[in-house]
Amino acid sequence: MAGFFRKAMAVLGLEARKPPARKATPKDSPPRKAGPERQALMRQALDLRKDKKKILESLGEEDRARLLTMAILAFTDAAKGKDNDGK
Repeated sequence: MAGFFRKAMAVLGLEARKPPARKATPKDSPPRKAGPERQALMRQALDLRKDKKKILESLGEEDRARLLTMAILAFTDAAKGKDNDGK
């Protein structure tokens, strides 16, 4: 999928950005445990992600490419301050 994304970005003339470097965390601090509400929210998010992934996997290559192109254009227009109507 990453190769597909790179090709789509190249077709649109965009370059993928490297993620920012992560800040180091102190080794002596213990990891925080999420509360029950947060755990339930994370479980819901993971279930939703699985459902969306199944839908995307059922699409053909052409439909997936079209969807990716639409998403990239929508986000680049939003970053430039334009509406989806081109205004």
